[in-house]
Amino acid sequence: MVPLLTVRDLEIVLAAKPILSGISFELDHGDILGVAGLRSAGKSVLLQTLAGI
Repeated sequence: MVPLLTVRDLEIVLAAKPILSGISFELDHGDILGVAGLRSAGKSVLLQTLAGI
């Protein structure tokens, strides 16, 4: 089965500051994704990037 979403080695840089790097995962139809981390770890930035916001 082909994954619904594939992310490989995602890196996000804002204002010349690396926010996230090395993010990789695959989601199949019916999968549930949980995102956990410390405050200011980049959770919202990751989800906004994936949503195209």
